[in-house]
Amino acid sequence: MHLIRWAAGYLEERGVESPRLDAEYLLAGVLHMSRLDLYLHFDQPVAPGDLAAFRGPLVDRGERKPLQYILGRTAFRELELLTDPRVLIPRPETEELVGAALDWVRGRPGIGGGGAAGAAAGDGGSLRALDVGTGSGAVAISLAVEGPFDGVVATDSSSAALEVARANAQRAGADGRVELRVGSIYEPVLFGECFDVVISNPPYVSEAEYDGLAPEVRGWEPRDALVAGDGGLRMLDALVDGAAAILAPGGLLALWTGLSRGRTDLFCLRPRGGPDPPGPERAGANGARRARIRDSLRTRSEPMANVQEMAKELGEALGRTDDFQALKRATTSLDEDRELVELRNELEKLESEILVALQAGKEPGDDVRERYDRLVQDLQVRPAYQRLIAAQANFDKLLKKVNDTISVAVDEGSKSRIILP
Repeated sequence: MHLIRWAAGYLEERGVESPRLDAEYLLAGVLHMSRLDLYLHFDQPVAPGDLAAFRGPLVDRGERKPLQYILGRTAFRELELLTDPRVLIPRPETEELVGAALDWVRGRPGIGGGGAAGAAAGDGGSLRALDVGTGSGAVAISLAVEGPFDGVVATDSSSAALEVARANAQRAGADGRVELRVGSIYEPVLFGECFDVVISNPPYVSEAEYDGLAPEVRGWEPRDALVAGDGGLRMLDALVDGAAAILAPGGLLALWTGLSRGRTDLFCLRPRGGPDPPGPERAGANGARRARIRDSLRTRSEPMANVQEMAKELGEALGRTDDFQALKRATTSLDEDRELVELRNELEKLESEILVALQAGKEPGDDVRERYDRLVQDLQVRPAYQRLIAAQANFDKLLKKVNDTISVAVDEGSKSRIILP
């Protein structure tokens, strides 16, 4: 914990928005463990080699390199995506965009989660989607994995970005359902092709807005994936103007129109020359009928409250287990042993010395390493410490058993109870 506090202070001094959280993720990555494991093993000393390995990621984050680029991955809906400076970091708002499009598709007659067969039964044909400006592939792969689509075409003007998308599609087992094409906006669309859903999170930042973005964005993420001309509207205008030519009758154009605008826009289109479907006011020369559904995203308040309730219940249930009580007693015993407290304090002091040396680009001397190794060995032979390690191991086994066996499905308005194995 001392190391995390020290690293968090280092990041906070350099203006990082969530210093403690980022320090935990960075250290967990170096130690190849989860953030939870950091707290379960908080009394175990960090080896000098791991301290040295921690230096590079910590300095990078202090220089405002995004955490996702340092870790090389990003969580997005059901996926873990490879992420590097070739692509924009997927945002939570883009998850909402995908969710809105999936809700719309599942609400169509004859689909309702029945997949391609349901689509054929309801509409007499298969469902296809087009993701314009796919970047890491987050949107296209999510549609392929979660939706009833028979095929998803993903385009990007950057061939480097498509390399990342291809790797992510393969990791998700979706490379057979996601077709990648290089080109700008609708250029890669073949003559006569049409889609049930066209979706995009396009560049929407104006030149004026770009200068005010956070250093993590301005200094590291690909500028072309962020900035659009005409006050940030050029790409949006092109997407709306050309959508009617490639959308199937009654198809959907789903756009995220920018953090500053703060909304997902859904457009339902009619065929050229055909009758206007019932609904909101008509907008656009191509007969697009704009149905801005700012509130169309289903409210997550009820299921989220249920998730929080279950998390609280899980925590209380774990807290009553014999394994947790043994861990608690072992921790208390360690804290009450004056010699061990002094030994741990000395270890923390040496950790700080090693980190300071590493931050200055210097390797800690052999005498410092030898002292550190002796203190670690001294700590590890103490009975109180051995009891703590044994208790941690038993609690780890319980958590793994819970993780492997618990399965909770949360539906809107449903209640779920947690039963520990």
